[in-house]
Amino acid sequence: MKRADAMEALLFGKSLLLGLAVAAPLGPIGALCVNRTLEHGLWAGVAGGLGTALADALYAALAAIGFAAFAAAPCSG
Repeated sequence: MKRADAMEALLFGKSLLLGLAVAAPLGPIGALCVNRTLEHGLWAGVAGGLGTALADALYAALAAIGFAAFAAAPCSG
């Protein structure tokens, strides 16, 4: 591996880590997932994260269904 290739790989790795750190939303639910991971282990944190993602997806689907219902309703006016 050439020196330039190694530098590019290192830069890519640092950029990836920085991007993940900036993109991770650390609100109250994120803090709860981090707390569970630190207290109970990796799989408890993963389960909390997946549960949060599932709940967010459900809320998003319900919102999309509601918006679709309003869009399909005829305008009388």
